[in-house]
Amino acid sequence: MNRHFDDARYYLKRAGYHLKRGLGKEVAPVERRVRELTGRETDPDPTRVQKVRRELGTLEDRAEHRVKRAVSGARRRLRN
Repeated sequence: MNRHFDDARYYLKRAGYHLKRGLGKEVAPVERRVRELTGRETDPDPTRVQKVRRELGTLEDRAEHRVKRAVSGARRRLRN
């Protein structure tokens, strides 16, 4: 009998999860519209891909700066 209660609890938990997700999807457009009308539009958090792209851009800039410094140093040494 206990197994039946465990199964029932599992399915109730799962149903609650799906209910929450379904309501979230249904209410999202209304919430977005209300936020736009009240001027409280939230900025979405950057995704993992956006964070990685930003970090790669920073690394690229640093690498370019280092290469330019190395080339200018080598040119100075060749002139002397």
